Amino acid sequence: MALNATNAHHAHGMVTIHAAQRALQLHLEWAVGRALGAASGFSFEWEAQPAQAGSFRATSAWDGSVGTGAILASALREWEIPFEVTESSNDGLSVHYMATPELGLFTGTTDRGGSIVVDEHRIHLAFAKHAGDADGLASEFGRLLGVPWDTELEPLRHAQDLSRTIWMDRAV
Repeated sequence: MALNATNAHHAHGMVTIHAAQRALQLHLEWAVGRALGAASGFSFEWEAQPAQAGSFRATSAWDGSVGTGAILASALREWEIPFEVTESSNDGLSVHYMATPELGLFTGTTDRGGSIVVDEHRIHLAFAKHAGDADGLASEFGRLLGVPWDTELEPLRHAQDLSRTIWMDRAV
């Protein structure tokens, strides 16, 4: 399918809030709604987060223009909650945002399979920064790939009820 002016700048993705207190739910929905330009508002289907007592989790698909994922991540980052946002566009570019209160925001470009892609410049900088320090280099590569964020988010991801999971699929 050829891209045209209408779909060339289209993006879609997922937004997952892994753990939020009930008092934040409406505020988070407003933030996501504003980021999506939803004039009539936006709402999640909240469910208890078993990995964190008293917290709730929510996941939703979204559609918008390229860059909406960054707007969503910026809006949610202010609330210091664990979340993830993915963005895939028709031009094949994808981005994965992960955030935790302890680590802040991670942004990684992904390939069609969802793997984080690290550009050559960042790899050269890592080698220059950690010359002769194998442990430091391994740690830096882990950081570039988002490993600390994955480690913190993994218990929250696994606590979800898989029967309600919204699976993303993409024609390759």
